[in-house]
Amino acid sequence: MNDILLRAILAMDAYNQGYNPGVLGVGEQIGTATKFLQSDINPDEVGVSAGFYAVAYALADGSKVISYRGTDSLIFDPFTGWPVAFGSTTSSQAAAASPSD
Repeated sequence: MNDILLRAILAMDAYNQGYNPGVLGVGEQIGTATKFLQSDINPDEVGVSAGFYAVAYALADGSKVISYRGTDSLIFDPFTGWPVAFGSTTSSQAAAASPSD
């Protein structure tokens, strides 16, 4: 599999990992990429309620790929995700995307 195809698959894979996955049983390995980190998947966490999820993969060459998904709700998006486009760092999706200690 070439590098461009692998990265395209990893970009889509955020929808198949974490909470409410589109496809079950994808696993920790996709081609030569290994999942090594993900955002919160606890439904009580702010990122999940905001509709945010991210997953990080390590590639065989040592590089990293981050794949993420946002929301798709016209009810919540204007409050949870859209403010990020205007530079907000306090909306729930921005908070969920920030690394925690």
